[in-house]
Amino acid sequence: MKKVVALVLAAGMTIGATSCANKGQSNEESVKESVMESVEEEILGIQFAKRNMKTDGQLYTGGNVTYDSVLWEKPEVEYDSSLDFGNVKGIYISSPVTYNGKPTKIMGYIGFPNGASAQDKCPAVVLVHGGGGTAFPDWVKLWNDRGYAAIAIDTEGGQSSSATTMDNGIHEERNKYVNDSVYTAGPSNNSQTCPGADGFWMPGGLENLKNSWMYHATSAVILANSLIRSDERVDTELVGITGISWGSIITNIVVGYDDRYAFAMPVYGSVAVDGTAGWLSSYPSEESKQTWDTTEPMKLSNTPMLWVTGNRDEAFGLDAPTACYNVAQNGFMAIKPALTHGQRQGAEPGELLTFADAVTGRGNQIIKINQIPSKENNTMSLKIGTEVTLNSIKIYYVTDKYYKANSVWKTKAVGFDETDLTEIQVEFPATATYAYVSITFNNNLNATTGLITL
Repeated sequence: MKKVVALVLAAGMTIGATSCANKGQSNEESVKESVMESVEEEILGIQFAKRNMKTDGQLYTGGNVTYDSVLWEKPEVEYDSSLDFGNVKGIYISSPVTYNGKPTKIMGYIGFPNGASAQDKCPAVVLVHGGGGTAFPDWVKLWNDRGYAAIAIDTEGGQSSSATTMDNGIHEERNKYVNDSVYTAGPSNNSQTCPGADGFWMPGGLENLKNSWMYHATSAVILANSLIRSDERVDTELVGITGISWGSIITNIVVGYDDRYAFAMPVYGSVAVDGTAGWLSSYPSEESKQTWDTTEPMKLSNTPMLWVTGNRDEAFGLDAPTACYNVAQNGFMAIKPALTHGQRQGAEPGELLTFADAVTGRGNQIIKINQIPSKENNTMSLKIGTEVTLNSIKIYYVTDKYYKANSVWKTKAVGFDETDLTEIQVEFPATATYAYVSITFNNNLNATTGLITL
């Protein structure tokens, strides 16, 4: 049987073939093959139907945040060869979003896999760094080597260099346009550079929202998406996003406003953090909480989303990403016991690549939990991809009265029959107060539930 492609037909839509090998086919032949593969996948794998994306402006319009539709257009870009990292190019993006009265310049890196062309298009990914980070050229190269175009930007008005890596984090806090006569660097999320700065800080309140860091950071990410998808080598239907720590918060926010993503993969964090177990669990004002800490924008999006985190991450408790996972239209989760908090650590989990590949039709190493077990109903139902070998299923649980981000987890094995994964019985220990269920597959990959309150 031929290998199943995960991107298939949605009702009433025609999608061209997604693999490079099929580019020479007629449209009729492509549709016929996609339909054949869709039939196979209904039986064997997990399908990701083509999304009907909104591409001409923001999706969610019900809150305090309004973006100019010009952000959805290709921005002007300046190349700076002094910043180049091999084939990864240093760039400055012109942003119409003003800071203290001046339009801004956003420094970044952009790169493409070998062989990508207008005739042989590739998927792409937008990369959003965490607090104190920058545009990492080796992060772009990591995805280029996997066959994806990639763009990384500095969301804090800073500037990296060809010597910057995910390990050393070397960069300038202000980019070269900070004292320019026309442009400037955007606001920082670093309280040393910008006293009083906090990711949710809104100096001047809603009237001055467009001068705040989060507004600039989310706008910069929308522009980065607009830029990379404008390149003829990129398949515009297969552009995703991943963000780490503060970048994961940005990712959670942006998918509700920019509907052009094929997939989204926040690592560590989320919105809905107010009052949760991690140390990043409060807002400087009720106004900023209502503006940014809401899942309402995300609820509108049917973008496939994967939350990846560790089970003892003290910045973000499991209760925060679980709240987002529970309301997402197309949510997945991977809680990794050994995952520590950091830029490289958050860039390299294998679940990120396999999820992106599953959505873009390059693989099918994926598990969907169709029914999450609970205290009232302990049945779990799974659907597995065509390239999945199950290794084990475990309950991770704590017996503390209150869940803490640094809780110590105990484990209990769960038996299962590989021939019937629709009714797996998950017997939670009587003393367990909080738990999650983890499925290990293909030796080192995890698919999990969110945090379950017992």
